[in-house]
Amino acid sequence: MFAAAVQISSNTNGYLLFILDHPLYPPSSQKVVVADRFNNAIFYSHSFGIDRLGKLAEPIEGKFIQYEGSPYYVTATTVEEQRIQVFTLTAIHTYKLLLLYGIMAMVVSSFVILVVVWLVTPKILKKSLEPFDALVAIVASKNNNEQFQRKGRMSVEVQTIYEEYTNKVNEIEALVNKNQEIMEKKRLSEIKHLEAKFNPHFLYNVLEMIKYETLANPESASEMIVKTAKLMRYNANFGDTTVLLKEDLAYLHDYFALQKMRYGKRLHYSIQIAKSLEQARVPKLLLQPLVENAIKHSIDETNQLAVNLTAQITGEDLLFHVIDNGSGMSKQRWKK
Repeated sequence: MFAAAVQISSNTNGYLLFILDHPLYPPSSQKVVVADRFNNAIFYSHSFGIDRLGKLAEPIEGKFIQYEGSPYYVTATTVEEQRIQVFTLTAIHTYKLLLLYGIMAMVVSSFVILVVVWLVTPKILKKSLEPFDALVAIVASKNNNEQFQRKGRMSVEVQTIYEEYTNKVNEIEALVNKNQEIMEKKRLSEIKHLEAKFNPHFLYNVLEMIKYETLANPESASEMIVKTAKLMRYNANFGDTTVLLKEDLAYLHDYFALQKMRYGKRLHYSIQIAKSLEQARVPKLLLQPLVENAIKHSIDETNQLAVNLTAQITGEDLLFHVIDNGSGMSKQRWKK
C-alpha cells in the first residue's frame, strides 16, 4: 500500500491510498523488490535480503549475489518524488546473452558492411576514376585533341588538368623544335665552314707542281689543273649537306691523285669499298679530313706511306676504317 497526503493551500484535505493486491510477476531472469524510503519492502518477488519485519536487511545495490544457486547482479532505481526504490536482480546469464547477442550483431554488421564495401566500393571507385581513365586514354592517344572534344562528360577538374597538360606539351614541343632548328643551323654552318676551308698549303703546293709540270709534262699539268678544279668546285658547292658516298669517293680519288703526283712513290693508297655501299648518303667531306690528317702527320715519318680506306655495315651503322702505316701515337698520349 502507498499513502500520500492530499494538500490544497497548505491544508491537508485527505489521504490517497494506492493498494496493490496481486503479486508481481517479473521475467524469470529478474527478481524485483519495491521498498519505501525507510527500506520497507512493499512488494517483492523473492525473499532474499528481507528480514521478518519486511525490511531490507542491508543495501544490496551494485552487488553480485547468489540466489537459489544462480548468480545475479543487483541494480536500484529511485523515484525521487515518491521516494520509492525499486531493486532489480538480473541473472548473469542474461548479461551473457546480451553480450553474445551484441557480439553476434557486431559480427553480422561487420560482415554486412564488408560485403557492401566489397560490392559497392569498386563501382564507386570506377565511377570516380572514369574521368581520369578517360584523361589517360586521351593523353595516350595520338589524336588526343579530337578525343578530348568527344569527351563531353569529363569533369571540370579533369578538363583543367588536360588543358594544362596540353599547354605544357605544346611548350615543350616548341622548345624541341627550336632547339632542333638551332642545331640544324649550327650543323649546316659547320659543314659550310668545312667546305670553305680548302687547305691553302695544299693549294699552294699543287700550283707549284703545276708550274713545273707545265714545262716538263704539259699533259700531266693539264690533268692536275682539271683535278684541282674539281676539288675546288666540290668544296665551293654549298648545296645539300649530305651526298652519295659515290660522290665523296670520287672527290677522294682526285685528292689522292694530286697527293700521289706530289709525293710519287712515297705514297700508296687503296680504297676498298663495295659498290653496294656507294649509294648510301653520308655527310659531305666526311672522309677527306681523315685522309688528309693521315698524310700530313705520317708522310715525313716513313719512307713509304700506305693509306687504306675500307667500309662495312655493322648493324644499322656504316663503319669506315682509315688505316695507315705511320708511327701513330704513344699509349700515354692515346690515354690522354
